[in-house]
Amino acid sequence: MESEDPYRDFRRSMEEMVAAHGLNDWERLEELLVWYLKVNGKKTHRFIAAAFVDLLVDLASPPPPPSSSSSSSNSFKIEAIIEEERSQSS
Repeated sequence: MESEDPYRDFRRSMEEMVAAHGLNDWERLEELLVWYLKVNGKKTHRFIAAAFVDLLVDLASPPPPPSSSSSSSNSFKIEAIIEEERSQSS
């Protein structure tokens, strides 16, 4: 089954993997990229690469300040999930 938005699907999947496995160092993130490239066809590699680069940028960026607006963003924030997992495991 072909995806309507392969970039979004790969990005979401990578975010879930990072959060679920606590991936936060370059070596493990690189292993994640290699795994995605190995298990998916060459036609998808450009989407995987783009999703991975954007994931790295988000991981390196500080979280935005809390919004006072009542309409919250539905964007997935890896930093918050990782931080929550760290606090629960302590």
